[in-house]
Amino acid sequence: MKWTTNTFAGGHLSTVMSQTMLTGKARERFLARAGEPGARDDSTRKAFAKIYGWSPPAELGEWQAVAKAYAKSFEEISDVWMLRDPISYALGLEKSFKLDKRINTGDFWITALTGLELFGSDPSGDSCFVSTLTTGRGDGAEVHIFNHENGELDVGRFGSIANFIASYFSPHSSDDDGDSEEHPWSAAATKFDDAFEKSLPRQPAWASADQLFSRSHWLMDLPTGEKGFELARKVASAPPFAVWLEERPRLIEHPVLIHYWTMAHYFLGNVEACREAIAIGKKAPGRLASALAGLVEGLLDEPEAAPLGKLSAKTLAKLREAVRKNAAPELLDPASAPATTKTKRTGKEAAASPRQIQARLAAGEDPWALIAELPEDVAVHDLALQSIVSSKTDEELAGRIKQYFRERTCDAYNTWPYDPTEYDRRLNPVIAAAFRSGLRYDADHPKAYAGITKTLAIADDDFAMAAFEQAIDELAVEDARVEYVIEGLASSAHARAGALLERAALRFFATLEEAKERSAKKAKEGPTLDNMFRVDSHFAEALRVALRRDDDIAVRLAEKTLSFHSNLQLFGTALGLAVRVLTRRERESALEWAHAYAAMVIDRRSGSEWIEDIAQANVAECAIAIAKLAERDYAMAFLQERFTAEREHLQADLALRGALLAGLLILDPTNHEYRGWVERLLGNRTGAFSVFSVLRGIEESRADIPASWVLPHVYADRTSLSPSQTGEGVVQAAARRALAVLGAPPPPPFDDSDEFASQLPDDGLAAAIVRPERHRLSNVFERIRVKNIVHPDIVSNGGAVLRDLYAWSADDGDRSDNRARVEGLRALRLQGPAAAPALAALLELPHMSLEDRGWARITLRYCGQEADVRRWLQSATNEEVLAELTRPSPRFVAFPDLLAAHLAARIGERAKEACLAAVERRLADVPRTSDYAGPGDPALMLLPFVAAPLGADARARLRSWAKGFDSHYSPRAVLEQAGKFEPEPLSHDWKGPLVVEATCVGESVRYRVELLLERDKLVWKSSTDGFTMNHLIDESHSERGSLDFESADAARAFADLELRALSLRGFRRPAPAPAKKTKTTKRR
Repeated sequence: MKWTTNTFAGGHLSTVMSQTMLTGKARERFLARAGEPGARDDSTRKAFAKIYGWSPPAELGEWQAVAKAYAKSFEEISDVWMLRDPISYALGLEKSFKLDKRINTGDFWITALTGLELFGSDPSGDSCFVSTLTTGRGDGAEVHIFNHENGELDVGRFGSIANFIASYFSPHSSDDDGDSEEHPWSAAATKFDDAFEKSLPRQPAWASADQLFSRSHWLMDLPTGEKGFELARKVASAPPFAVWLEERPRLIEHPVLIHYWTMAHYFLGNVEACREAIAIGKKAPGRLASALAGLVEGLLDEPEAAPLGKLSAKTLAKLREAVRKNAAPELLDPASAPATTKTKRTGKEAAASPRQIQARLAAGEDPWALIAELPEDVAVHDLALQSIVSSKTDEELAGRIKQYFRERTCDAYNTWPYDPTEYDRRLNPVIAAAFRSGLRYDADHPKAYAGITKTLAIADDDFAMAAFEQAIDELAVEDARVEYVIEGLASSAHARAGALLERAALRFFATLEEAKERSAKKAKEGPTLDNMFRVDSHFAEALRVALRRDDDIAVRLAEKTLSFHSNLQLFGTALGLAVRVLTRRERESALEWAHAYAAMVIDRRSGSEWIEDIAQANVAECAIAIAKLAERDYAMAFLQERFTAEREHLQADLALRGALLAGLLILDPTNHEYRGWVERLLGNRTGAFSVFSVLRGIEESRADIPASWVLPHVYADRTSLSPSQTGEGVVQAAARRALAVLGAPPPPPFDDSDEFASQLPDDGLAAAIVRPERHRLSNVFERIRVKNIVHPDIVSNGGAVLRDLYAWSADDGDRSDNRARVEGLRALRLQGPAAAPALAALLELPHMSLEDRGWARITLRYCGQEADVRRWLQSATNEEVLAELTRPSPRFVAFPDLLAAHLAARIGERAKEACLAAVERRLADVPRTSDYAGPGDPALMLLPFVAAPLGADARARLRSWAKGFDSHYSPRAVLEQAGKFEPEPLSHDWKGPLVVEATCVGESVRYRVELLLERDKLVWKSSTDGFTMNHLIDESHSERGSLDFESADAARAFADLELRALSLRGFRRPAPAPAKKTKTTKRR
C-alpha cells in the first residue's frame, strides 16, 4: 500500500485501521467484516443533522460502516485506546426528540456547544472526543484528547480519525521481534499532521471544536445545576459582547453558535441579545436550535416560575447571579449593563482619570500621597506603585511591589511573603483596597486578588480589619477566602479581632439554611473526589475560634449554639466547645444539653464500626460537663454504665471509652482500671483521635498520670479531613496542656529547620532517633537505611523506639499506618545480627498486633544471622537443639523450621511433640480471618512440613489446625498440604554442587538452597525470591557462608544430615528446564 497525506484525509479509514491496528489473520478477518474500502453508512449523519442542524464529516460515516467490524476485532487490538460509536444514538433521538430529557446532562451540552462527541478512553483515564463539525479541509473528522487531570483539551489534536489511529496504534503479533523501526505510514502521517497544524490559525471559531470548547467551557455545567469548577476563571475566557455583534450575521449558518449565544446571553443577563438569538434559532436548521429557542424564551418571559428541565427558577436565578457577578463588563450588553460594572467616579475620584494620575506622577507628586488621597481606587494605586518601580529609587521596595502584583492573582491559600519579616508595611492600605475590590468576584477570578488574603493577617492593622469586616459581610459561605480571613482573625492581636470573630460566627447562624442545603447535597452525591474537601460553611470555623477564646463573646455564642437541637453536624466541634465554655461557668444549660447529646450519640453509634473524630471530641466535652455539673453518683452511674458496655467493633469501643474516660477521670482519678485504659489509649501511635479525649480528661481532672505517656503526642502526626477541628495541631495542643497540669517542664516547640533529617551528618543519625522535637522519625530511619549507617546506638535507640511504636498496635484500625515502624524495621535489619535481641524483644510485646508480629519475625529472620545459627547447629547436641526449639532465645526465635528439621533428621519421631508444639506456637501468631502480613516466612511456610512425616497423628493435627483458618488463605493451604506431605528423599554424591528448591504454598515466594562440599568444608547459600513485603525486604534475599570441619568424613556426615533436614522442610531438586525452541527465520 502507498501511504500519502490523502490517505488520512478521508475515504481510507478501514484500510488505515487494518494496517495500523492488526496483523496476519486478524487483519484478514477485520477486512472481511469491514466490506469495501471507503464504504460509508450515512444514516447516523443524516439523523444527527436533523437534530443539531449540521452534518458531521464524511469520515464519521466511514466509522459507522466499520464500527461493527471493530467491535468484533476488539480483543485482537491493543487497548491503547478503547473506541466507541459516537453518534449512533442520533438514530433513536431523531424518532423521539425531547429536549427536556437531555437539557440537564453535561454530555449533551458538550455536543451542543462544541460539536464534540465522546469517542474513546485510555487506561490512564483520559478521553478522546471526535468533532462533528465540518472544517472544509476534506472529509476527515478531527479528534481531540481530553486531559482528565485539568479538564482541558490540551493533550493532542488530530486532523482525522485515520490520523489519530495511525498515531497511537501499531500492529503486533506473537512472533514480533521487538524492532522499533518506523512504520510505513509514519512519514505520510507526520506530513498530514504538519499541514493540519499549519491550517489551525486560519480556522474560524464555528469550525474549531477546541476554540468552541475554550470559550464555552464556563457554560457547560450551568444547565446541569452546577457552577462548575473555577467558573470565575473560565468565564474570563468567554468571548466579549463585541464578538456576538461580529458573529450575529452568520448565526443562521452555524447552529452551534446559536446554541452558545442563546445560553450565554441568558446566563449573562443580556436579555435583548438573548431574544435576538432566540429569533434566529427559531429559523435555524436542526430541531435543537428551535426547541432551545422556545425553552429559553419561556425562561425570559417567566423568570420567577419557568424551570429549565429539572432546574427550578430559584436555582437558575442563583446560577445567573453567579455568572453576572464574575462577568467582565466586556461580556455584557452595554445598553443593559448595571452601574456596578461601569467605571463611575464621584467627588475627588471624578478628576482621577488614569491620564491625570500619570500626569501628576510625572510632575513629581508623591505616590504615597496619591494612595492616601484615593484610598479605594486600586487603579490609581497600581499606577502609583508602578511609578515607584520605574523610578528605581528603592530597589528593595520595587522588588516587593513586583511580588505584590504577581502574588495577588494567586489562590486564596497563597502565603506571601513566606517570611513575615520581609513584608513592607507601607503596602498595608494598597493590599487592603485591592482585597476589598476583589470581593465582588468569586475567589478563583483573577481580579478577586485572593492571593493576598493571608497578607492581611500579617498587616493586622485597621486597614486589614476593615477588609476582613467587608469579607465577612459579603462573601459566600463556601468562598475559600473566608477560611483565611478567619485564620487571620484567630492569630490577630488587633483589638477588633474578637468582635469580628463574633460577627463571622453570627454570619454562620444566619446562613445555616444554606449550609444545610450544601450538606444535604453532598450526602446525596456520596463521597467523591470533588466533594470530599467541600466545606458546608467556612463561617463555622469562626464560631469555633471565638469559642476557644473563652471570653464574654464566647459565652454569648455558646448559649446560642446550645439552643440548637437539629442539623448538629454543621457545627462540628463547636458543640463540644460551647459545652466547655458554659461548663466552666457552671451553667445548668450545659449539663442538660451534654446529657442529651452524649446519650444520643452513644446509643446510636455503639453498634457502628467507628466513631467520627468530631463526635468523639463533642462526647468527651459532654462527659466532662456531666462529671463536673451533675450529682456525683448520677454522673458516675451514667458514664460508667456506658463505659463498661460491650460493643462489637473495637475501633468504636476504643473511641467511646476514650470520650467517656474524659469524665470518669474527674470522678475517680486514682481508679486502677481507668489508669490502665489511659495507658492503653495514649499508647496509640497511628493518630487515633481517642488520644485527644484522654488528654482532655487529664487536663480537667489533673489525675496523676506519668508525663511519659503524654509526651509522644506533643510531636505526633495525624491526618484529618478537618485539621482545624481534629488535626494534629489540636492533639498536640491538648498534650501540652495536659503536661502543664501534670507539672512537667514544657517540651520545646518542634524545630522544623531540619525536619526531614536531610542536613544531619552520618554520625548524628543514631542520636536523632530520640529527638522527636527536631526530626521526623520515619525520615531519620530512612536516612540511616539510604546512607547504609551501622552503629550500636541505632540498635539501642531504634529498639527502644520500635517497642514504643508497637506496644499497643493490636488496637490499630485496619487502615491506620505508621511509616516510622516499617522504616525502623528496615534500619534495624541493616544492623545485622546485632539487632536480633532488639527485634526479638518486639515479639514479647503482649499487645502487638499479629500482623505487626509477622513483619518483625520476617525482619528478624533476614537480618543476617542464619550463618550464626548454622554454625551453632554444627556443634550443638540433640538436647541443646531440643531446648532451643522448645524455648527459643532471641538468637533462634525466627528459625524454628531450621531447628525442627535438624532435630527430626537426628532423632526422628522422638522430635514429634517438640515440632508440633513449635508449629502450634507459630500458628498462635497468625490471624485466622485476614490476609497475613508476613507471607513467605519460612518459620510458617516450611515448619509444618517438618512435623508431617513424624506420624499419622501429627498429620491429623495439622489438618485439624487448618480448619481454623479461612479458605483461600495461605496458612490454611500450607497446613492442608503438610497434612498429606511425603518428603522426597534427597541424596548426592557431593562431586559437585547441589541445588534444591521449595515453594511457598499459596504465595509467589520460592526458597532455594545451594550446597557444595569441598573436602572438610561445607559451603552453603540460602536464597528467597518473590517477596511482596511492603518494601520491608527486597524482592530477593540471600545469605551465604561456610562450615569448617575437622575431617572430610565429618563434613560429609553433616552434609548428609543437612540433606535429610532439607527434605523434611519440603525441598526438592528443581525440575529440568524445558528445552528452548529453535526460532525459524521467515523468508521475506
